Formats: sequence, structure tokens, C-alpha cells
Amino acid sequence: MPVSPELAPRRYADLCNVNFSRWGVWDPAQAPKVGSYGLINAQTGSLDVEGNVYDPEFQKLVDEGHGIKIADYPLEYSNTEIKPILNSMWVRKKEEFKVPSDTPEGVDSASTKGQWWFQKGHSCSLVFMHEPREQVLPGPVLEELYKIPLLKHKHLITKAVHCSAYARYLSGTNSEHITLSLIGSEKTTSGASSETRSELKWWTQGCEPGYLKTDVNQNGELCFAPVFTLRQKLPLIRALLRDVLPADPKPESYWCMTFPPWYPLDDDGVELDEGPEEPVPTTTPAAP
Repeated sequence: MPVSPELAPRRYADLCNVNFSRWGVWDPAQAPKVGSYGLINAQTGSLDVEGNVYDPEFQKLVDEGHGIKIADYPLEYSNTEIKPILNSMWVRKKEEFKVPSDTPEGVDSASTKGQWWFQKGHSCSLVFMHEPREQVLPGPVLEELYKIPLLKHKHLITKAVHCSAYARYLSGTNSEHITLSLIGSEKTTSGASSETRSELKWWTQGCEPGYLKTDVNQNGELCFAPVFTLRQKLPLIRALLRDVLPADPKPESYWCMTFPPWYPLDDDGVELDEGPEEPVPTTTPAAP
């Protein structure tokens, strides 16, 4: 059975956080930007944005402590290699891609494609991103933000994975077999004002309606953010950190993981009063 529509966004965000320490975005086209801060909504799993550290109003708070000009340190893309496919436990990608019947031309030859099996009894998440890149807050900004009292109990987006095309899916608890394929091509025009024009589109099969979302930017722009990283201030003052941090700590060392504001969720997305009865495995069974 599929997760109820009202619980699906939170269940999806929770699965992403638990399985790969990134917050999943139900609608990546509307994802908040890196530098946004606020609190996680306990009902929807999304970030209720209260502002962004690059806002002029926020700079006034930094100026009170004679800090840096945050605008002098724009967001940057890291060289970290990002996996294009992120899936939760109980999902197995099939080793051999078998072309389904009645498929359009280009499905088999597509470089971005895959088939997955979702084990019965578990709701699972899958994110498939085309040529993803990670945008991050610069180190000097992170270090400066630690000094701002406003952020003491807030959640801050420090990183986000951007891409020009994505597919995200939340399965139900029935056994499911799905196919995702990004077919078509990208063309780059020559000349002084060269630009990339995308003729890509998603072809899918086996997905439960309403729980799959796909999109492609036809200009090849990195405008979607399917997942992002949330952090909050390490709840200790600097004087107490001397024994737990290296002598010359990196700016991110003063920020810790953000935990969800709800009890553990069952496979239907409902909160449990206690932890799950079933132990979490270390491996996923092989796909049939």
C-alpha cells in the first residue's frame, strides 16, 4: 500500500535523512537555497524558511559583531563527486537492464537509466540526478555564522545538490519493480555565445501515480535541488570544545547534524512511540 498523501512528504524526507544524511525535497524545483535558515516542519518534513544569510537584513546582524561582508564570499560549487543515485534501505538496483516491452526509442541506449526492485513490507526512497553538483557555503561564512545568536536554535542549509534533471520516488509497502530512463540528448551551440539546449525527457514504468516526480530543464541549468544538507550549531561554547576539536578546526566542525522533530516513523509514515520492533539490516537482499 502507498503512504497516505498527507504523510508522504515527511516520510520521504525522513528516509533520505536516515539513509544518506541529506534532507529529501518533495518538490526540488521549489527547494530553499543554500544559506536559508529556519526550522523543520514536524508535519511536512520541509524547512520553514525564516531568512537567508545572504539577505541584506542578515548582514546587519553580522555588522553588529564587526564581522565579514558575507556578500564577498558567494556560494561556490565543490569538487566533491556526488553519486547520481541515492536510494534507501530495501532498494536494489538490478544488475542487468532488461528493456520493457512497448518502450520508445532511446530507452535502451540512454546513459542515464536503471531498474530497481523495492522489497515488500517497506516504503523506500529513490533519487536519480543527472550530472549532480554540490553547492556549498564558503568556510569563512560558516565560521562567521557560528557567532550569530539568531542561529542558535535554527536549522541552516550548508550544502545542496543541484542538477538539470531529476527523478524522485517514494514507494509503498508492496513489492515494486520500476524503470527510469532519461532519453534524448543535449546539444551545445558553437560560437561566442555558446549555450546548451536539452532535448531530454524522462520515461518511467511501474511507478505509483502521485509518488513519482520528474523534471528536466531544457537549458541545462542546475535549477533543481533534490537533496540538501542541514546543520545546526554545536551546542557547546568554544571554551568547552578544546578537548574535542583539533587545534585548528575547520569551520564545519562547529556545526552538527540536525535531527528530525518527530519520533521514528513506521513504513506508513506514522510516528512510533518507541523504536522499530524489527532490527535494521546491514545489507539489502538481492533483487529477484
